[in-house]
Amino acid sequence: MALAAGNPFTFGDPFGAGSIGIEIGGLRAELHFPVKCPKQRKHERRHDTVKNGHDTSVKGHPQQHHCKTCGANFYTHTSGYFHGLFKQLKQLLKRALKGGRLDLRQLAAKFDLSPSAASRLLAALLRRLGELAELKRYKELPRGGKVIFCDETFLKIQGEQWYIVALRNEEGKVLDAFLTRRRDASTLLPHFRKVMARMKRGVEIIATDDFTAYQTVVLALGADVVHVRCVHKPPYGRVIIDVVKWEGGVAHYTTVATISDVLKEENTFLARVSQRVKKPKATTGKRGRRRGNKNRPKDVIAAEKAEKAKQKEKGPKKRGRKKWSREGEVHVFHYDPGACEVRPEGGSNEAVAKLFTKLLAYFAGKCITTNTEEEFFSAFKRLMHFSGWRLPEHWQDLIDLYVVLRQEKSAVAHLVDSLEFRPHMLRKNLGKLASFKIHSTTP
Repeated sequence: MALAAGNPFTFGDPFGAGSIGIEIGGLRAELHFPVKCPKQRKHERRHDTVKNGHDTSVKGHPQQHHCKTCGANFYTHTSGYFHGLFKQLKQLLKRALKGGRLDLRQLAAKFDLSPSAASRLLAALLRRLGELAELKRYKELPRGGKVIFCDETFLKIQGEQWYIVALRNEEGKVLDAFLTRRRDASTLLPHFRKVMARMKRGVEIIATDDFTAYQTVVLALGADVVHVRCVHKPPYGRVIIDVVKWEGGVAHYTTVATISDVLKEENTFLARVSQRVKKPKATTGKRGRRRGNKNRPKDVIAAEKAEKAKQKEKGPKKRGRKKWSREGEVHVFHYDPGACEVRPEGGSNEAVAKLFTKLLAYFAGKCITTNTEEEFFSAFKRLMHFSGWRLPEHWQDLIDLYVVLRQEKSAVAHLVDSLEFRPHMLRKNLGKLASFKIHSTTP
């Protein structure tokens, strides 16, 4: 059977004679290995090496070697034999980092590192992040899909509240993830525009929660889209869908309010349908009264006064956001999973029925929601610990590293292969690379 060793290895003279000492249960053994030049290739003739004294400037005074073939100088513990062990150690690190596991405490415990050594290991990974081709694929290259799911979660960093906002497509690929103190429209809009520019097939649906800033962003994008808004407050389970169509610089909205599980199984359901028009706010312009407003015709002024008088008779205008789940005409629809369509009933709106049929491609058999993002956030919070006095740029790099390692399969191998381990890390983890077999003997 194989018995994994904890750390039974001892070194008197640190790797000085090309030997490794082992002690288990009072028994001692010594393994000898050939000292080869680290630059010698696998199928190359053996390099001629000689001892070159002890390096007294280094702790432990390790044995030095000189290669007459290529002129390289190296220690016993950096010779060719240990380069092979470094490759095995890198395989262990690749498995530890798989899926974006960047918890410093877990890395320190797994590789017997001090907290500062684990931090240096993570810093080395972050320094090499910019060299990865996978980072460019995640940040810049075109992506497929026609749907953008956007959601955010909050966390505390140094006692202050921050937000992590993530944008994904229907294939589950993270298109952008960023850290921000504010989640207003001016912060969100550049990220949405960048993501939409990368989606070459075009964006048909944007799914968010009912936060007001997302409505402002959708209007500012100036594109014909379907905006699905999931209401995350009581009464839960509501969804509001805005169909935005632009004509002559004006956005025509068809708003549909219903519950989120109408496409989960065959059923007949109700939806409130209303229409309105929105104009984007002018970003520039002179302040004050518009030119020509002072000397208007008397009949125009009289008509405006009459209109104001009618408004006063009706009472004060309702303040606050409109409640679309209580306003608009009630329409009836039937979802048929067998035919994979939603049909209007009793003369209800056919255009809205076609809208629900379009949503079946992405929400058939499940709720219309952005909760697919919660899996990303829960895994992220479980694997990462936002503690310590770090700059926001450091945490943003950590988020990018997490996303790249999680969804780009080749990123872990490329990143770890670029690292250069210090000998003490191999010395502490040499026991993890060894296995012992105990053979039962019969008398």
